Amino acid sequence: MNRKIISLVFIPIILFFFSATLPADVVELKNGEIIEGEITEETDQFIAIERDSETSFVKMDEVKAVTKSRLEAATGKVVEVTGAVEVLPKGQEQWTPAQKDMVLSEGDSVRTGPDSKAIAVFADQAIVAVEPKSNVGLDKLQQSPKKDLSAKVNLDGGQLWIDVGKLKTKNSKFQVTTPTSVTGVRGTVFTVEAASAEKTTIAVVDGGVDVRTREMIMKPVRVKENYMTEVTPNKPPTKPVAISAAFLAQWAIYQAQFGLLKGGMGAGLQISPGQAAVGGGAVAAAGVAAVAAQGGGGGGDSAPAAAETASVTASESGLFSPTPIDTEINGASVIGFRTVTGVDVRVLCDPFTVPDQFQIIYQGNVIGDTGMVGEDLGDAGENILLIGTATGSSSVVTIRVISGPLGTDWHWDARVIYSLE
Repeated sequence: MNRKIISLVFIPIILFFFSATLPADVVELKNGEIIEGEITEETDQFIAIERDSETSFVKMDEVKAVTKSRLEAATGKVVEVTGAVEVLPKGQEQWTPAQKDMVLSEGDSVRTGPDSKAIAVFADQAIVAVEPKSNVGLDKLQQSPKKDLSAKVNLDGGQLWIDVGKLKTKNSKFQVTTPTSVTGVRGTVFTVEAASAEKTTIAVVDGGVDVRTREMIMKPVRVKENYMTEVTPNKPPTKPVAISAAFLAQWAIYQAQFGLLKGGMGAGLQISPGQAAVGGGAVAAAGVAAVAAQGGGGGGDSAPAAAETASVTASESGLFSPTPIDTEINGASVIGFRTVTGVDVRVLCDPFTVPDQFQIIYQGNVIGDTGMVGEDLGDAGENILLIGTATGSSSVVTIRVISGPLGTDWHWDARVIYSLE
């Protein structure tokens, strides 16, 4: 091939590669030094730039020029709404009631009323749950051609649960700011609670986050899994301590929901081979933690469409227990006097190494079955998605686990969506 032709072919490729991987922001100093990274804060005194290894602080009188590279616009989508949730689109003055599948863009704001919640997915990568009485601004929501996500969320008050454990590239960044703190992550599950303008609490249930106090020139504090820190104005973040039982109880509610959402985001979850959709009645069992939600998805191939839904979530673990183990999920308390017409059940199964079998039972029939799965059989041993749908009138769904005669360790997270008349 002619050398000129080769150049013409490869130059655009090279240019695309660099344009796709360039850091978002560039700060040029008066001494000629160039600092590349993500600008997380600008004050009259300094600029904070998050880099791969650390956060750098540059005094404003040392700065010659600042270049902020805008990436492609990304969007989010509301996937669940409970109660009074409103969205204020960028540039508008009128708040609009949030609805499932509503698109969210950079510059939009979201607020929730008392006893109200919302869950959104951003750029098909990050999941954010907005707790009651919260005010959230989507300050930045962009991505590169290579799907590097650059997102910045401002929490004026309230609480967020965030799962960015499935960011698609190592260059992706997700930041949360409050009146007192800046939290930067690249892959983790955590919560940020701004109880007031004077105090922010950050707790981590998976991975780790870097937390610093706003308007303070100091290195961030690393908060690891199952630890938490508090941030108040003009003081460094407190030394991380063990996460509170209250935060762990909240996470128990969201864990199954987030897991199932990641399955829908194409996170590589396995669909079990033994799925079925038949009708059927219930078996007995153990207790369960539940949370109600209306307006979610429902039904399935065998379940009829319904104008209204309600849902409950549950989790269960076993450690060398005799089998089979049946756990009953009863949604009667969230269904009330309404009539059930069908169920859609999603279970994330973790058999770990030694194989186990997971089943969904409804009105006496098995409507989902993994068969024996586990690492010893060549499976991933985690995040195996089991789905079962059926028509019926019962509020009771049973999850059954079958293992060897001595029992094994296992875990599952389930969500049951009831179609209602």
